[in-house]
Amino acid sequence: MISFAPLKEKDLEKLHQWLNNQHVKEWWDGPISTDAVKEKYLPRILGLVPVYCFVFSLGTQPIGFVQAYRLSDFPEYAEQLGIEIKAGSACMDIFVGEPAHLHKGLGATALQLFLRDFVFSEMGACESYIAPAISNSAAIRAYGKAGFKHISNVYIQGENEPEYLMRIADEDMKEMKPCSGCAF
Repeated sequence: MISFAPLKEKDLEKLHQWLNNQHVKEWWDGPISTDAVKEKYLPRILGLVPVYCFVFSLGTQPIGFVQAYRLSDFPEYAEQLGIEIKAGSACMDIFVGEPAHLHKGLGATALQLFLRDFVFSEMGACESYIAPAISNSAAIRAYGKAGFKHISNVYIQGENEPEYLMRIADEDMKEMKPCSGCAF
């Protein structure tokens, strides 16, 4: 069973480890120092930056990270994505940090559960976007399994390659079958 817990300061060491794993650092901030992890994520933990960060676990073992935010809090990014910000537009990022849990469908399952239990309920979002690098085929497949649909390729200032922008609406979740392993 997958569960979510808000990111806490005690989790930053594990987050640092995950961000420096080869399969994560290729697509995220890596390599990244312990100090840089604290500088970026501690303000989020303290509520100073409007990004909701969570560790997700399989049973009792933490295996990944997910974050969500309202696009209205980051209008410059929304503008670069080329999308109209609605009052309930959210965006998110996710990774499975533990190598032993890769390619087992856990990312898609965690994504569906997080959308259902947090993004579309607690945040009150009406839609959510996710934008992996265009060459991150594993993430694109996982996000597609979770129900996201491709809408465009976008160039983001400072990124090495285009992002593969995907969207899901709350009504899409109601019509979807859960990923294998989802406890809906």
